[in-house]
Amino acid sequence: VSSNYCEDNIKKTYKESEIVDYLYYCFMNRKNVAVLYYGKMNLSILESVIQKVFLIDDPKTIYDAEGLWGLMESYEVSIVPRLLDKEYYIFIKFNYKYSVSEMELINTWLDKTILILQNKYNINIKPDKDKAKIVHDYLINEFNYDIELKNIDDYNGISTGKMVCQGYALLYCKIMNLLNVKCKIVFSDQHSWNVVKIENKWYQVDVSGDDLGHINIKKPIYTYFLKEKLVGEKYNIIKSGIYFWNEMEIVNICNIQEIIFYKLKTYILNIFKYMFVILTMNIFLILILLIIINKKRRKYKKIF
Repeated sequence: VSSNYCEDNIKKTYKESEIVDYLYYCFMNRKNVAVLYYGKMNLSILESVIQKVFLIDDPKTIYDAEGLWGLMESYEVSIVPRLLDKEYYIFIKFNYKYSVSEMELINTWLDKTILILQNKYNINIKPDKDKAKIVHDYLINEFNYDIELKNIDDYNGISTGKMVCQGYALLYCKIMNLLNVKCKIVFSDQHSWNVVKIENKWYQVDVSGDDLGHINIKKPIYTYFLKEKLVGEKYNIIKSGIYFWNEMEIVNICNIQEIIFYKLKTYILNIFKYMFVILTMNIFLILILLIIINKKRRKYKKIF
């Protein structure tokens, strides 16, 4: 096995939970994955395993769920059956957005920013609500929204001073967690923003939406700051949204009720569709049976 694979050998296991832990370990150490799994495996099962990796919430690092999303560009998967489909080799190659040197640049910027905020605002002793506002305003004053949509993520933002919603959401999330305020990222197919926990309640924050520097208004606004609901098509995550959290406290925001209703409605509609198909087939069979019986009756009458 290539030296770029985790631990330079093949991990052998029959437990799905061990694959989850192993994938997380490999990713954090920038290694690819080689597993011999004793059990049933296919692409659908593996995708669900990878999603569990994205849900890992390690309070000791900013590179858990959000960090994984921010770091990973893509991944390539190969599943090779062995021994009559009872064992499977699993190979995963991770493609990272950042090199090690680029990661060091981001981490250095984060350390510097925390020091600036501490020296200027004594931020570590501030209430969480004040921390949320200070970081919100700092990012707006520090960066400009890239209207050309060339600089996407936080590394691009730190390097050029410009970024789009994804960069704002990544940096806001990382800084808030470094300040011991729980913060997550959520995104739809059009947009990225944050949810932050203040006094045991989740609120939504869209820093990029409050940055009007691209139209020469550099003073922060608070249209999208600490809101229970954000309204608009770009905040619709019902059909295409992806979110990396599993806390039930977030159930009251980010249209989660609508998501649950949408999924429940879809489930019920599918049941009715299935029942309609079954009913239609049964009616069709009954009609065929009646036709056959009727023909036999006519034949019987002719005989007698």
